[in-house]
Amino acid sequence: MILKNTLWEIYEKIEEYAKAFCVKSFSTYQTKLEDCTTYITDKVMAKDMHKIKLFKGESSISTYAYVVAKNLFYDFNKKSSTKIKQFELNEELTVSNREIESLLEFESLLKHLNLNQQLILKLKRDELTSKEIAPIVGMKSKEVDREYEKMKKKLRGLEK
Repeated sequence: MILKNTLWEIYEKIEEYAKAFCVKSFSTYQTKLEDCTTYITDKVMAKDMHKIKLFKGESSISTYAYVVAKNLFYDFNKKSSTKIKQFELNEELTVSNREIESLLEFESLLKHLNLNQQLILKLKRDELTSKEIAPIVGMKSKEVDREYEKMKKKLRGLEK
């Protein structure tokens, strides 16, 4: 069973990430920004904090909170009828074959990395800085930079 303090710590982290995602996408649309944040926090509190109680401690609280908040953010965007800037890959409605091949290649390369490395790489693709990634993966920002450089070398070697 998760301690009550841990539940609230997870909730606060999810709320922090939710605000960051919503501000990044809807900073010029105050109503949309509020709707986005409210949607995520309401979903987290739904069913007696069910999503938070699913935390098993297999990852850090920050990592778990980031994933929950991001998934709920995507869910909000899917349900949203307003056509505004999406958070990441949904920038265009049409995707070329080359872009699809590139994405599939990226996904196949991820299989050669451990879960922490995969998370770092995905967060870098989300344009987070090493300083922002560090608390999520439980590392210092310089360690994130070193790990990222190691991954790039490893992946370049696999591409050949």
